[in-house]
Amino acid sequence: SVIGSPDYFLNWRSTDASTENLAQDRNDCALILDDLAQVDGRLVNDVSLMLGNGLGKNRGKAEGGNRRTARWKTMLLSSGEVSLAEHAASVGKQVHAGSEVRINDIPAECDAGMKGLEYIHDYDSPTKLIRAFGENVTQYHGTAFPAFLDHLLRIQQEIPTVIQDCEKAFTQAVLTDKSSSSQCLRVANRFSIIIAAGELATRLGITGWPPGEAMKAGIACYEAWLESFGGTGNREERQIISMVRHFLESHGEGRFVPFDRADDSHAPKTLQRCGYRKAANDGMTEYFVLRESFKHEVCKGKDYRAAARVLIDKGYMKPGEGKNLCPKVDLPHEGRIRAFHILPSIWSDDDD
Repeated sequence: SVIGSPDYFLNWRSTDASTENLAQDRNDCALILDDLAQVDGRLVNDVSLMLGNGLGKNRGKAEGGNRRTARWKTMLLSSGEVSLAEHAASVGKQVHAGSEVRINDIPAECDAGMKGLEYIHDYDSPTKLIRAFGENVTQYHGTAFPAFLDHLLRIQQEIPTVIQDCEKAFTQAVLTDKSSSSQCLRVANRFSIIIAAGELATRLGITGWPPGEAMKAGIACYEAWLESFGGTGNREERQIISMVRHFLESHGEGRFVPFDRADDSHAPKTLQRCGYRKAANDGMTEYFVLRESFKHEVCKGKDYRAAARVLIDKGYMKPGEGKNLCPKVDLPHEGRIRAFHILPSIWSDDDD
C-alpha cells in the first residue's frame, strides 16, 4: 500500500526465469511476494540465494555465447506461515545459512487474540484496526512512496549521513556481543538502511510517527530475527554441531561397538558399524568415529574438514597431532589407527 495498489504484490509460484523477470521488473524498488509455501521446497535455497544476490542464471544462446545475465537490486518482503528452514525441511532438505542471511525470517508472534498485531492504538479491537487498515489502503494506496522519492531528490546530499548515523546507532544497540558473527553484522547493516528510510520519511512528514519510532521497530524486528536465527554465533557452526549431535542421538547405541564388549561373542551384533563408544571416567560416553564414516555419514552434505575444525575449536573433539584432524587411537580389532575422537562435552548446551 505504501508503493502501489494491492495488485503490486506478487506470489512465489513461478519458474526460475519468471522469478528473474519479476525481480528485474522491481529493480530499485521493493519486491513483495506472498506465501513462501508456494515455491517448491526443493528449490527454496536456490531461489532465495538468487534473489538475495541480485544475479540471475547464466544462459547460452542458440548461436553460441551467453545471453546477458539478469541483474537487479531490490528489497524483498515476503509473507508465509512457514520459515525458510521449515519449508526446506518439509521435503527433507536443509536450508543454507546463506539463504537465511539473505532472507530473514521474522516471526509474527503476538498475544492470543491480537491477530498478529502488537498494538491496536485507539481502536477497540484488532478487528476494527484491521478493517481501518483495509479502508485506508483502498483509498490512499500508492501515496507515500512517490512523495518520499520526491522529497529525497531534494535532500540527496544528506542521505549518506543519515544512513551512516542510523547504521552506527543501530549496530551499537543490537550488536552488543563482541563475538557477533559476520552474518549478524550483514543483517544488521540491511536493517539499518530500512530504519534510515523510516526515520527520513518521518522527518519529511510522511509517516506521522514520532522520531525514533522506526529505530524502535527495527530493533524489535532484529531481535525477533536473531532469536529465530539462533543467536549471535555463526549459523553454519551451529548446524554442524546439531548434525553431529543428531547422528549420535540416532545411532549412538546401534552403530557404535562398546569398548568393553568388543570381544564378547554374546554381545548384540553391531550392524553398519561406524565406530566405537567408551565410558569416560565421569560415566559419560566418548565416541571414536571411523574416518570414512565421519566423512560420508556424520558429515553428509558438509565439508568434513570444516566440521572437524569446528568441533575441535569448541572443545568437542580431540585434535590430532600437527596438521592431522584426528589422533591415532588403539581400537579393538582395528589396531592403532586414526579416528575422530568425539568427547562427552559434545552434549554441552553452550550452543543451544
